[in-house]
Amino acid sequence: MRSIRALGLASVLACAACGDGIYVEVHVPVGVKIDEVQLVVGDRPCRVEDNECFGIRPMGFPDRIGDADDIFFDANAQDVIIEPVVDGVATFQFQPTDGLGQILVLGRADGKAFPDAAAVMVPISLSNSRVKYVVQLQPAEPLTFDPAQQRPIGVAQWTSPEGITCYAVEDYKNGRGPVFVVPDSDPDCDSIAAERECSPLVYLDTSGRADPTNPTCIGTFPTHDLLQACMLGGSGCDETVGTSSVCSPSGWCIPDAVCSQCSSGDFFDPTCVESVARSDSTARIACRIEVEPNPDVPGDDRVCTNGPIPAIVASTTAGITCAGLPGIARFDQFPQFQDATQDDTGNSHIATLKLVNFSAPCNFELETIGMIDPNAVNTGVPAITELVKLDMAFTQGRAIVMPLQITFVDSGCTGQTVCEMTSTDGAYSCGDNN
Repeated sequence: MRSIRALGLASVLACAACGDGIYVEVHVPVGVKIDEVQLVVGDRPCRVEDNECFGIRPMGFPDRIGDADDIFFDANAQDVIIEPVVDGVATFQFQPTDGLGQILVLGRADGKAFPDAAAVMVPISLSNSRVKYVVQLQPAEPLTFDPAQQRPIGVAQWTSPEGITCYAVEDYKNGRGPVFVVPDSDPDCDSIAAERECSPLVYLDTSGRADPTNPTCIGTFPTHDLLQACMLGGSGCDETVGTSSVCSPSGWCIPDAVCSQCSSGDFFDPTCVESVARSDSTARIACRIEVEPNPDVPGDDRVCTNGPIPAIVASTTAGITCAGLPGIARFDQFPQFQDATQDDTGNSHIATLKLVNFSAPCNFELETIGMIDPNAVNTGVPAITELVKLDMAFTQGRAIVMPLQITFVDSGCTGQTVCEMTSTDGAYSCGDNN
């Protein structure tokens, strides 16, 4: 028999007929097929002085859930405690010890990994013997972060690459939980070694990523499987790539050419970044915009009034999904992105650039309003180069920063306004939904 420090319960019965020990009698719900029952035993409560006991972020969840009083560690997580169901009941026996503990009860059928029924017990201090705890399982569904989708019993479980599993059960009806029982050796079940953990209770924590609005370096970092991308970086901690360093990734991906042509390591050179961004060989969004003489202002050009607003179809070109309209910034504003920018096209001719009309998965349009210096037209080189930031959907905190180059042409307003995006670059791997 496995010794535990305490058990929780649905009901407690004195058991004079029982032998020495603690008994747990689990009843399966009527109409739900359950072949076996597993007890997950937490034998040590989380202590604030030892850990960040303000919730756990399970795999696939956007943030932490749970309270300090509902986190328990299992020192013997490798020992799986399972008993078969006989006539609707599974029975367990333990040797009691002093202390405080927690048990989650999971019922399964047909060898399923996810439980069909579950229960969460109230932790108690236990020192007496010959006590029976009677537990009634309830049908279970996956635990959700969204309160609007709550079910009577919610369960979360995820298994590390090393094969140990974290569990949480929430009893919505009775206002209990989520209650976590997690392995003492790896309480977020992400197989990150203790010396590399940014946060031991956050699955693959990236909250210590470098601040992308204050880059101090650039570097090439993994984004998904074997893919890599050039990123802005700085000091921070990211469990997906390693531990704290002077150059950790920010999650903002930039064209490969920046990493190949600018110094990396613990140095960030904005002059080099701007120079590379202005190059025709760098991955970019290149726009050709038709203009015409402005009849109202002699010596001034304007965007053709009968021309289309150029469309940028990043979803097809780059294969990415965006969270909404991109931001835009001049180099003297970078890395602070705005809804619109104003640029001097020459001789105090000011044009306003704005990205508008977003549609999923990542399509938008470029609106250009204002005065265009005729000397900036038909030169064959971009009159304006700025940066756009495409926030990625599904990938927490990631974005793609691309140069936006605008060339003005006077071709009789014949409908030659167009934007084209470079089709391949490592930066696009920032958009992988993983």
